[in-house]
Amino acid sequence: MTGRVVYGPSPDLGLVAEETNDSQHHEVRLTGLAPDATVYYRIEGQDLESKTWSFRTPPTGAAAMSFVVWADNLNGPSTFRSLVGQMTALEPDLAVSAGDIVQNGYEENYQGQLLGPLAEISPSVPILVAAGNHEYYGDDDANLFDLHLAQPADEHCFTTTWGDTWF
Repeated sequence: MTGRVVYGPSPDLGLVAEETNDSQHHEVRLTGLAPDATVYYRIEGQDLESKTWSFRTPPTGAAAMSFVVWADNLNGPSTFRSLVGQMTALEPDLAVSAGDIVQNGYEENYQGQLLGPLAEISPSVPILVAAGNHEYYGDDDANLFDLHLAQPADEHCFTTTWGDTWF
C-alpha cells in the first residue's frame, strides 16, 4: 500500500507527507517542523489509521535534554523489552543505539529483536541507530537496516546534533 503521515503542531494535524509508490516498508520525511516543538502525527494507509501520537523536535542551541543509550540488544529481546520500559519511564527526548541491534540482518530478527521491543517508545521518541557489524550478517548491504531505520545523511555513517549536543 501507499503510506502517509498526517501531522501538525496541534492534534488537529493538517499537513500530509505521502509516499509515491506502494511498498511493504514505509518511509516519509516530515518537513517544516519548528525547533523545540511538539509534533502530532497519525499514520495512514488504505483503510488503516493509527492513533495520534506526538514527539518533540530538537531544540536549537543550549537547552536541557535527556537521552538514553543502548547497544548489543541482539540476543536478549525479553531483557531489552524490560529495558525499553525503563527507558520509556525516563521520558527521554532522544534514544541512541551504538549498534548490533539484531543478531543477523534478517527480517524476523528486526521484528523480534528490535522493532517489537521498541514498540513502547518508538512512537514518541526519536531514535538514532549506528549500524553495527551484526546488521550486515546475512545482509551484506544492510538493506533491511535502511528499510527499517531512517537515519540522517547516508544512514550508515552520520553525525547529527540535538540542541548543542553532537552525536
